[in-house]
Amino acid sequence: MEPILKSHLAICLNVGLSEEQLQQFIIIIKSTVGKKEAIVAQKIFDEVLANRK
Repeated sequence: MEPILKSHLAICLNVGLSEEQLQQFIIIIKSTVGKKEAIVAQKIFDEVLANRK
């Protein structure tokens, strides 16, 4: 699932979603799916952001 999430997050940024909106998405993951999954999502999001710069 991690490669798919990485791809989807990058696509979201490319079509105009902001970093703040995606950060809110990770907060929703934490509250609805779980803390462990949110930690993984945050790690992947950080990688996506690092690769964009």
